[in-house]
Amino acid sequence: MRNHRSLTLPFVLAVTLTACASGSPGSQPAAQQASAGDAKAGSEAACRRQAEPNITGVTPPRLITGEQPDPAQLAAKSGYACVRVTINASGSVVDPKVVQTDNDELARAFVRALGDWKYEPATRGTAKVPYHTVLFARLPG
Repeated sequence: MRNHRSLTLPFVLAVTLTACASGSPGSQPAAQQASAGDAKAGSEAACRRQAEPNITGVTPPRLITGEQPDPAQLAAKSGYACVRVTINASGSVVDPKVVQTDNDELARAFVRALGDWKYEPATRGTAKVPYHTVLFARLPG
């Protein structure tokens, strides 16, 4: 009986630690849970949650040049667009995908504008690496 108990304790401990590390909503700190629930659709925070994960230890890229669409060129004067992108090791924006918008015209204009954006690439140590993020545009109206 004693041998059986000595095997049960490590098993229970392993299951408990696995459940704690699983990343389920209950395992997140209360501040993270609250901020996740506070982000409204159409907000920059809600858009940021659409980003794909990056490898650990990466220094994010830094924007060198990039302009938002000109509101004067658009028929609609309000709206937002969230575009998931990868910033490649050369600092160019590639593979744009609209993940959230309430203005298709703005979203198309934003995707076109992203072709001209340039970044100082993300790095991991001294190596330039791709970086996944979500970029956000909003018309003031």
